[in-house]
Amino acid sequence: MTADGLVAKIQQRYTLEDVRNDKVETVSVVALDDLERVLQGAVAEARAEAEAELQELKMQLANLEDRQQEGGGGGLEAAAAEAALEAEARALERAQEAEGKLAEAERRIHELEGKLAEATAEDPRVRELEARVAELEQELAKAREAAEEGSDDEPVTDDDRRRARRVAMAFLEEVFSDDEEKSNQAIKDGKAREVFADELKEAHRRYVKRVRAAVRAEEDYWEQALEECLQREW
Repeated sequence: MTADGLVAKIQQRYTLEDVRNDKVETVSVVALDDLERVLQGAVAEARAEAEAELQELKMQLANLEDRQQEGGGGGLEAAAAEAALEAEARALERAQEAEGKLAEAERRIHELEGKLAEATAEDPRVRELEARVAELEQELAKAREAAEEGSDDEPVTDDDRRRARRVAMAFLEEVFSDDEEKSNQAIKDGKAREVFADELKEAHRRYVKRVRAAVRAEEDYWEQALEECLQREW
């Protein structure tokens, strides 16, 4: 398809009023982006054809020059040179024309995108759907958080307590078992809390995220596990 044909396909056939009356449906901007890529491909193809034509004419000119040298005809050389210049000018003109059509197509695409955005913004149904989506996203986030941590309204059970101890000990063991020699020396010097301050802070953050507030408020399982770790040899 030529560039003219491609540009013709994006000419406006409906008005904004047609969209509001549901006579036509608005289209995704992605389709317009695809069209722009097709147009650019058409321009590149036209330019390649022009360059190929120019290359062929240059080869013909070279052949004519060879013949002129063999026959000694000065008029033939001048005619060939003039023909090559004309061909080059035509090729450049075709490339410039194709680029101009691409620029016009881009302008129309941007115009259509603006009208599409305007139609979407003015439709109250779109605004209602956007508000509803935002509400659902908030509800989903709360549901995920509740599923991970559990509800603080639920009573604390023995399973909750055992789980809190296991989680605290697991995170603390990660801290001290990573470098056992360093851990043992820090514990021996009584400086384990200072030496591993950053690691303990991150481990405690993870512990708080995994154990719900009601369980943590009942008893400090984290501190109990930490004291136990400081009495061990790693």
